[in-house]
Amino acid sequence: QGAGGLTMKVFWRSSKSGMEERLRTLSQFHQGFLVCFVETDGSVSIGVRHKRTGHIQLVPQIRFTSTDKALLDYTFSLLGPLAKRWESIGQPDNPKRRRTMYTVELSGIGPVSAFLEVLGCCLIGRKERGDLVLRYCHLRMGNFHKPYSTEEKELVVQIKNLNHKGGKYGGQYPWKGVLGD
Repeated sequence: QGAGGLTMKVFWRSSKSGMEERLRTLSQFHQGFLVCFVETDGSVSIGVRHKRTGHIQLVPQIRFTSTDKALLDYTFSLLGPLAKRWESIGQPDNPKRRRTMYTVELSGIGPVSAFLEVLGCCLIGRKERGDLVLRYCHLRMGNFHKPYSTEEKELVVQIKNLNHKGGKYGGQYPWKGVLGD
């Protein structure tokens, strides 16, 4: 049981249903805007949070990133209170990070699964990642405090490999030991 006597499952249902309702009531234009943003300057992935206890937490995420603050403010207004936003200040002396980047993120099982259940069918380039992240969300939904299963770990590695295919890691994410393998 969590704060106020609510179980995590109740929180997920409420955050998921609230996000689903919000996304379903958007116009087709706004739904298309969010899908296109994810496809071009966004990501669908599993993030790793290192807890103070030494444990890791694998968190589903959908991120929207741009150097245009007005665009991200607009995106944030569409997604509502379950979204988070921040900025990464530019570094003038670093040629790769001269400009300030703005990010809006959905994270956690409820908001991410709601987004993918409502708009995931419209994804094209990120479709496979979206399907894998949604599968991960469904597996974890009732098992929040249990150890990660073999299937969940395999999904995370598949997602990470898709996100880095041909990139810095050549399709292999350096996770040795992170997932207990």
